[in-house]
Amino acid sequence: VYADQHETVRLNCEVDADITTGVWLKDGQIVHAMDKKSRTADIRFVRESFGALTISNVMLEDDGVWQCEAENARGFFFNGRPIKLIVLGKLGDGKLSGIAGRRYSRTMGEPYLLIDSRRLDAGNMFIPVKENSELTLACVSEGGNPRPTLTWEVLLSPGIDRHAQKLSNDVLELQEIKQDKDSADKEPYKINAGAISEARLPAVFRVHHNARILCIMEHPTLK
Repeated sequence: VYADQHETVRLNCEVDADITTGVWLKDGQIVHAMDKKSRTADIRFVRESFGALTISNVMLEDDGVWQCEAENARGFFFNGRPIKLIVLGKLGDGKLSGIAGRRYSRTMGEPYLLIDSRRLDAGNMFIPVKENSELTLACVSEGGNPRPTLTWEVLLSPGIDRHAQKLSNDVLELQEIKQDKDSADKEPYKINAGAISEARLPAVFRVHHNARILCIMEHPTLK
């Protein structure tokens, strides 16, 4: 379930039972919620009929896995289906480098490029690279929830027919440097941590002259 910040969202308690009472948990911890009739203005979590939960003024801290625990008239307990609530956090204010492509609104945080750990100036449209040398780049986006997705693309000069080259596509394209999957799984994404993607060209050939390197960012808030 996706939700924008400050809106109201309703989570249904989906159990095959007639519910008499119940509680809600977020990431395994009980959340204090009040009945609709007894709620006060400062309470954001309200229990509705049939065990549903209404969250008003949704915040980034509400992002997580929600689950209801319901009890029927006979005293039997039922666990509802876990609901992953993703609270959308807009991207940061990073500025787009001169050679990075874009498929998003200019009002959003734009990714930028790092070359040899140095941020490429937004007004710099060209990178001098020696032929046959290696080129390593990093694309950085700031902020956002969930984690932004970054991909790479190389656009050769319009006058170059890549099919006529005696080089394979694997050589012409950027190779993304993959992070260790096990370490990534052990460290869940922290809200607003942003994302970074590294890529390399093992060798820069003459065919790459005047090519454009694009870092493409995708995020639910950009659609």
